[in-house]
Formats: sequence, C-alpha cells, structure tokens
Amino acid sequence: MSIGRLLLAFGLGAVLLTGCRDSGGDPISRQQLLAATGPTFDHAAWGKLLADHVDSLGGVDYAGMKADQPALDGYLGSLAEVDVPKLGRAEQLAFWIDAYNAFTVASILEKYPDIKSVNDVSDVFKRKTHRVAGQLMSLNNIEGMARAAADPRVHFAVNCASISCPKLLNRPYVGEKLNDQLDASARAYVQSAEGVRVKDDGSLAVSSIFKWYSSDFQHAGEGANALQRAFGFIGGLRSPVSFVRPYMTEAAGARFDDNADVSAQDYNWSLNTTEAMAAGRQGR
Repeated sequence: MSIGRLLLAFGLGAVLLTGCRDSGGDPISRQQLLAATGPTFDHAAWGKLLADHVDSLGGVDYAGMKADQPALDGYLGSLAEVDVPKLGRAEQLAFWIDAYNAFTVASILEKYPDIKSVNDVSDVFKRKTHRVAGQLMSLNNIEGMARAAADPRVHFAVNCASISCPKLLNRPYVGEKLNDQLDASARAYVQSAEGVRVKDDGSLAVSSIFKWYSSDFQHAGEGANALQRAFGFIGGLRSPVSFVRPYMTEAAGARFDDNADVSAQDYNWSLNTTEAMAAGRQGR
C-alpha cells in the first residue's frame, strides 16, 4: 500500500505529508482520541526498551540500547507488515508516533558511539530505509503519517534524538491513553526551557518547531499578528502565544499578554544522551 493510500485509509482524504489538508480532510477529533476504541497493536517490546534505557528526563542510554539491539530489531520487524488502517483511530496515531521514535533510536545506533548528533547520520530524515506497514519509508514519511492526524500536539511526542526535541518518554504511546499522553507531552515541552521562555520584557522565545511546522498550528484566532511579525507568515495562522498559554503555569502565563512578540530559539541538535540531558537540567 502506498503512502497516499495509507493516508486515505487513515481517513484524511487529500492530506499531504506537509501536514496541510483541504476541506475534505478528516482529522482525528479529541472525542475520537478520548473514545480510543478499535483494535490495538502491542508495543510491549518497545515499552520494555524504553523503561530499561530512557530516564525520566528523556535521556537515552544508547550503549544500553545497542546491547539490546536484537530486541529493538525484533520490535521494528513487528512494524513491517502491520495493516494500520485496521487499527482503531487513536491506535493508528500512537502507532506512527512509536514507529518514528523507535526508528530514530535505531538510526542513532547505526553510528553510535561515533556521533554527537542525529545529523551525523547521513540523510537520516530523508532516506527510505525503514519498512513500516508494508513499504519502505523515511523518518519524514513516518512523521508525515502522524502529522496527518492534524493534531499539533504530535510535535511534542515525536523525538528526533536531540536535546532541543521534546523528550522521549520511557513508555510507549498507546491508543487508550493517547489524549492524556499528548496533553502531558505538550505541557512538559511548553514548560521547558527548550519549548518556551518568557523574557523579562514579556516577549516569548519559542522552539523552532513552531516556525518549521507553522502550518500544523493553523487556526484563525487571536495572536496571528504576533506570528506574522515574528516569522513573516500570511494571515490565518495561530500564534504560539494562543497555543502555548493553556499549557503554561499560571505564574508564567501572567508574565506575557496575547500580543507578545515571538522569536524562535536556536535548536540544539546534540544527542539526547543520559549525561547530556542531566547536564542540561542542572544548568537551568
């Protein structure tokens, strides 16, 4: 089945891998995520690897993962021929998130310990070398399948093996808990220094994720002018200001208003090792 047919089966009509959709699109609603009914996929093998080798800060023990390479390869093999459209709607989205995260770890292990960044792996996001759901896909393709759900919280669940990424959870995403997991991941990232910083002048320094994937945060709402000033986007885009406010602490939210200026932070692509993530936490 081609990627296009997978998208159709996912119920998204003309959804593109850029994350945009036309009026015929059918994103997963919050109600569908809450219901989370339908067949499931067993991510227990991936869950054990995460529990054994990822800490609470999202630091990854890549040496430990490499020692468990046969178990990881076995899990990745189980993704190869899954008939994803037969899964429940929420389970489909969880499947793509877990697949992305697992294949990213596998990509790091190809070169570890001789790399310092995911970008040290040649064409790591573009090469179509990962067999998922009956076809060879790239990490960008897999991420596109997750983005097709038209839920911007996906960006706080997929992990690109870097310090500035939303942290890798030490448990898998699963359909029955997905709505709560996505909310928790969005809240954790927005409240982190890598996600959003409120400056002394009341302006916001936000993750470059909000810039790179601006179309995924589309919404005709308050704050579009701030986004236009920051990144030069044309009207109708939802500003990071309006998106992040519900996920901020009350104290942080009181330090900026809805017309706050927004700028993008530099992105730290250094590998999200246990040591690096712990050092970053201590330095805050």
